[in-house]
Amino acid sequence: MKVYAEKLVETVVDKICDVCEQSVMIEVNKYKYEESGELRANFGYGSKEDGKIYQLDLCESCFKTALNALRDLRRTEFMFDETKDSSDERFGLVSDSFMIEQEEIIEKVKGSEKSILSDVNINENVSDDESLQDSIDEDVHTK
Repeated sequence: MKVYAEKLVETVVDKICDVCEQSVMIEVNKYKYEESGELRANFGYGSKEDGKIYQLDLCESCFKTALNALRDLRRTEFMFDETKDSSDERFGLVSDSFMIEQEEIIEKVKGSEKSILSDVNINENVSDDESLQDSIDEDVHTK
């Protein structure tokens, strides 16, 4: 036997940036997506901040501002240290899924092109471009 009852469930409908107090939700085709960054810290025993936990929700703009401030601090700390890598373009970046997806698509396309070309047998006695195209089309259709 099934017993039914109504339940109220709380769900997140918006998230506000802790710095600029703007929503981090964007609307695309009537759907809302969360575009946010987060700054977290949990300090333990022996730290000057012992027992304190920090957590900030940041919009994309405020996140980039914080990231740039930290990048500048790092650059200043190691300005004259030639042993440190001072390239900043990937500072803090763990993954760039858009670039990874694009690279995977390019590799798949390259692989497909090689596969298609290896499957095509061209008749060496073909005399003009039109006949060559006919030969390729015929060979592709027979496979």
